Amino acid sequence: MARRGIWLFSEILTVGFLIVLVYFGFILADKTWRFKSQAMQIPQFFLYISVPVGALLYLFREIPGAIREFKTDLSKRQSGNANNATKGSEAI
Repeated sequence: MARRGIWLFSEILTVGFLIVLVYFGFILADKTWRFKSQAMQIPQFFLYISVPVGALLYLFREIPGAIREFKTDLSKRQSGNANNATKGSEAI
């Protein structure tokens, strides 16, 4: 049970961090639109936008994975409880 709580806590922290990273990353990228890089003379927006885009992609990967893991664990618990109930009734 404690292991499950730690896993859930880490998932919540990860998703929260990614949401903050996406939000502030887009703000930073938007503010750098008018600044040009020294060497290539392209807007620095294209450099800074990689951070929120990467965080967003990771968020899209992390949430379904967490849901899948939670469903798998839940089904294992339910099948384990059903097996324990069956074993208990056989002993009587």
